[in-house]
Amino acid sequence: MMVRFEVACRTNADIKGLLKKAQASTNKQASPAINFKGKTVVITGAGAGLGRSYALMFGKLGANVVINDVTKEGAESVVKEVKQGQFHFVTVTRG
Repeated sequence: MMVRFEVACRTNADIKGLLKKAQASTNKQASPAINFKGKTVVITGAGAGLGRSYALMFGKLGANVVINDVTKEGAESVVKEVKQGQFHFVTVTRG
C-alpha cells in the first residue's frame, strides 16, 4: 500500500500573514468567563512543553501557579517569561 503525503510550502510572507490574521481574531469565552482566581494549581514538568503551556494558561486565568520542574533553569525560565504579566508564580525544584 502506498500513501502519498503532500506538504504545503509557505513563504515568509504567507506565514506573517497567517500570524497577523491569528492575532487579530477574537475568541470569546463562554459565559461566564473561565476564572481561576483564588485557586492554586501545581504544574509538574512546567519548565518546558505542555507543562509550560499549562502554567502560562492557568496564570492568565488568574490562578496561583506552583511551577515544578526537574531543573532549576527550566522552572526559572518559565517564571521569567511570565514576570511581565500579573501572574502569581512559585518555583519549586530539587536542590
